Amino acid sequence: MKITLPLPPSDNRRFIIARNMRRLILSSEHRQYKQVAGLLLKSLWRSEPIKTSYENQLAIEYDVYLPDKRRDGSNIEKILKDTLSKIVYDDDKWVCMRLMKIYIDKNNPRVELTI
Repeated sequence: MKITLPLPPSDNRRFIIARNMRRLILSSEHRQYKQVAGLLLKSLWRSEPIKTSYENQLAIEYDVYLPDKRRDGSNIEKILKDTLSKIVYDDDKWVCMRLMKIYIDKNNPRVELTI
């Protein structure tokens, strides 16, 4: 199945330091992406999450369409796995993500996944 999602934020900005400086918390940018992309994903994925295990590993290939050449297309895998978790599959422990190719598309930055 092919699924297109908006381009996630970079993993470099995934966490911020909590006010008490004792722990890291997920940034609002990442929380917002997971919420918006998760809703879109739920409307596209109409079946139960795939049960993954050592014997039933899942491979997901994806192409990244960046708005410019300054960004790192390989720096979005963790947020993608977190967003897909509990919707497409039950646990990302046995999911292998494969970045296939990086493109430039200024008008429509996105991620195209093949599950």
